[in-house]
Amino acid sequence: MPLEDAEVRQAMALALRLLGRREHSAYELSVKLERRGIPGETVEKVIAECLRLGYLDERRAAAELAESLKRRGFGSLRLRRELFRRRLIPSEEEHLPAGFQDPKEEAEAACRAAEKKWPTLGRTPSLPARKAKLERFLRSRGFSEPALREALKGVAAGETAEDQ
Repeated sequence: MPLEDAEVRQAMALALRLLGRREHSAYELSVKLERRGIPGETVEKVIAECLRLGYLDERRAAAELAESLKRRGFGSLRLRRELFRRRLIPSEEEHLPAGFQDPKEEAEAACRAAEKKWPTLGRTPSLPARKAKLERFLRSRGFSEPALREALKGVAAGETAEDQ
């Protein structure tokens, strides 16, 4: 599709600047373009052209998001929520595509997050209260129940070793 219209060319330039910063889903990009006052028909043309040229790729956007959240210490539930928010999966209950979250990797990430957070909870007077705070923290990071149990078990084992 030739970009014959000046408005379409201008919208395409804006889309390319946005895509140059990070991957976007088609939904995200269309919302950003519309917020900047670009008419819906023009947005549709730009999205179609970006998809045709391979500038927009939903799978690539999902993979980049998954990698970013993993690096920042978030779990599979948070990933699922973000994928849904960006319209990369049809529902929050949707299973993650293969390769997006390995349960063993998630448990290791939860243990790392728990180890990092645990010392900051030292002012909490009782051990059960510290563990409850840690559990709330890990839940807020979007870790699944198995990963949560693994992390809390690791903290409990570390705490009993320190007591001896």
